[in-house]
Amino acid sequence: PALSLCGYAGDSPFFEPAYVDFLKNSRNYFEGVRANAPVCGSRKGVQLIWDFDAPKTAPGKIGNVTELYWPAFVVHDILGNSGFPVTYDESPVRFLVGDTAYALPDDRLKELLKGGLILDGTAARALSERGFGDMIGCRPEGPVREFGAEECVNTEYFGKYSGTYIPLKGVTLQSVENLVPASASLEISRIVNHDREKIASGGLLFENSLGGKIAVLPYAITAMDGDLRHFICYQRRHMFRKLIEWMNPRSLPVFVEDPSDFAVQCWDDGRKMICCLTNLSYDDAGHIIIKFNTVAMALADASFINDDGNVEPLSLLAEDLSSAGETRWRIKRTFHIFNPFITIIGHTEK
Repeated sequence: PALSLCGYAGDSPFFEPAYVDFLKNSRNYFEGVRANAPVCGSRKGVQLIWDFDAPKTAPGKIGNVTELYWPAFVVHDILGNSGFPVTYDESPVRFLVGDTAYALPDDRLKELLKGGLILDGTAARALSERGFGDMIGCRPEGPVREFGAEECVNTEYFGKYSGTYIPLKGVTLQSVENLVPASASLEISRIVNHDREKIASGGLLFENSLGGKIAVLPYAITAMDGDLRHFICYQRRHMFRKLIEWMNPRSLPVFVEDPSDFAVQCWDDGRKMICCLTNLSYDDAGHIIIKFNTVAMALADASFINDDGNVEPLSLLAEDLSSAGETRWRIKRTFHIFNPFITIIGHTEK
């Protein structure tokens, strides 16, 4: 772990008076974090795919320096702000967006298509152009015009939000792909105009001949997208959770069910799981309810790092809500904004 408190222009870290108190009073906490740091390469979650040379392989001309940024980092923002752990290590569920799909070699694309794979509209078009159209369950046919919203139509993937609409007010033209689904694809949402009439398919799910579970979203996720309301919302959070659990629940080892504005980071080396849970809301939370999608977890095997850097039993703060083979805990304490809460859980099953 490292901290950088200096601005890009080179001002002293003590330009901000609060940093002095922070560095003086938080040393023990960060020593506790360092002493319990996870093993490198053990980070879990949805794998974000990127390639250093992706901008060089983009089919169009580069018109702005921002087009050289990697759109996978925007997905990091989307999933991170919605409570989903992400990783750049190998994982059975991946998210591939933008021009990166043009940069990857065929054998890597085939490997990705054998597992759980979420694509944006640009990546879907790239795979189709490269001959993998029959593996993704749809045919992209150019941009949708005069769209108004995305209607959530599938109860399994949208739950109580089925029948609601995700407004597309901030989405620019050329950013929604017209996806023509294969007969075996499942349409879970649809793009509607301002009269709420369907004009194109929305999200599509497909199981291909390689055994892969593919989800295609019609949107282009760009590196400098300034409006992500159509991705960071209640409907999308529910949809992503169901998608990941359909593809492989182990890629979502822990999830904060209540409240909704928590970032989740997770590491698991096979002996212990480390979870860092951070409140992103501007309101303090008095409790959280977390659910595990991995091997059985016992509250007696769990601990947390307190504000002094000491490790204490999590049972001091938590109660077990588990039932019917599902592990849920309620942790009661004050969760302040941007104040990470780190738990360490030993596996009861090896």
